[in-house]
Amino acid sequence: MAHRTNIYLQRRYRSSACNAFILWCATTSMKKLSCRDAGFDCDYTMEGYTEQELFRNGQKHVFNIHGMRMEEFTPQFNERLRPLIRD
Repeated sequence: MAHRTNIYLQRRYRSSACNAFILWCATTSMKKLSCRDAGFDCDYTMEGYTEQELFRNGQKHVFNIHGMRMEEFTPQFNERLRPLIRD
């Protein structure tokens, strides 16, 4: 019986955690930055709930598509992009 109770509690907890996450996502606007606004000839738009997530997603894209290197992602580069982020 204890095993079934633990499974029930795990499902219940997971369900409420998922509901809280869904509510947070619905009330939190995505931050967006387009490659074109950043100076690239590309229609891709990076998205993230936080600036860190947005920059992480953007790094993956520019590494794979635009061929930028890790050394090019400096704090100054991110500061130049910050005013271009839309909420």
